[in-house]
Amino acid sequence: MKTKTNNQLISLLIALYVFIAFMFTACCGNGDDDFTNTQAPSSVTIQKITVTNWPSNDGISTWDICVGLNCIRPDIYPVIKYESTTILDLVNEAIENVSTGENYSFSISNLVITEPKIKHLFRLYDEDGATEDDLMGQVSVAPFSTVNGRSNPIIISGDGITMELQVTYQD
Repeated sequence: MKTKTNNQLISLLIALYVFIAFMFTACCGNGDDDFTNTQAPSSVTIQKITVTNWPSNDGISTWDICVGLNCIRPDIYPVIKYESTTILDLVNEAIENVSTGENYSFSISNLVITEPKIKHLFRLYDEDGATEDDLMGQVSVAPFSTVNGRSNPIIISGDGITMELQVTYQD
């Protein structure tokens, strides 16, 4: 009887060992895996910005003028600042009369972010021509964080605006 119990215990320990080894390999790899998803890149290149959401008004009135029930819709463009320097300003490529619920994309000529772990200020404006443009919203965020890893697109959301950044990562 003792031999049968010992054999069962040995079988159980072997099964437990195999299970733990399998779980370790499945979860943590065999040492050959490349864990670059959470390693900070040397730079991030933004290739496209898609604006997917913005506030419908400035808190008081619509972004542009209304004559009766006919309102002119906002003309949007993104701006990116790093510290006090504007590194992207697409005012000359503003998309006119945008409709809520639609997505609007801005192709970028490979804007390289050389400090991807440092917060950058992403702003969305309504272009108003002769008067000062309206700030529709802004979000301060680092293009790379170990929490999000090397996601693509990078989703930036807050203060009523949402932008998707199509990017590539450089090591």
